Amino acid sequence: MGIERIELLDFTLELAKTPPLKFLKDYIIPQFQPEVIVMGYDSHFGHLRQGNYDFLCRHSEELGYRVEYVEPLLFEGKPISSSSIRNLLLSGKIEAANYLLGRPYRLIGKVGHSNSKGRKLGFPTANLNLLCPHQLIPKSGIYLSKVIWQENVFFGLTNIGCSPTVKNTGVIEIETHILDFQDNLYGQIMELDLLSYLREEKMFKNVDELKTAIQNDIALARVMLKEFSG
Repeated sequence: MGIERIELLDFTLELAKTPPLKFLKDYIIPQFQPEVIVMGYDSHFGHLRQGNYDFLCRHSEELGYRVEYVEPLLFEGKPISSSSIRNLLLSGKIEAANYLLGRPYRLIGKVGHSNSKGRKLGFPTANLNLLCPHQLIPKSGIYLSKVIWQENVFFGLTNIGCSPTVKNTGVIEIETHILDFQDNLYGQIMELDLLSYLREEKMFKNVDELKTAIQNDIALARVMLKEFSG
């Protein structure tokens, strides 16, 4: 994309109360000396969202910059936005979210300890602890996923949820059974691309029902992977 620098500001009460002109003169102009400022169709800044495209245009000659306006990019007649993508992720519509993102939604973390429940069932899992604790976790359920580890690519089934059949903690976890893989990834950094939502997480009557469901999930995943590769 050609982006060389991203500046993150702590959204403090002081920053929230900063008038847009003061923000421009005291921060944007001296910090970046911009020749061009690009504004999206719904972009605002400054106290009470008073700064917008028209505001920037009024002060452009005085402060020595040009303003460019970006029209919304539409999908099914509606603007693509971060909030619309978040809503898709939270509702399990991962394929639609990936389409709007232009790439699969990725979770990055370190593989942590597990209680070995999956291994005892015959389906060992890598339990992902997110590097960014604030990253959005999509809707609970079973996903077809792509696993990237040390530039190696594998595929697997990722369960996002609390595994109610074998656990009673109620804690949401991210567990991935990697297909045709035997190594122990404990302590390793793993990237996880969510490709497709297969089904919702379910409380089964017993462990045998759970094992049958996992076997069916794996069979479906292999069929889908053949279709993707074909």
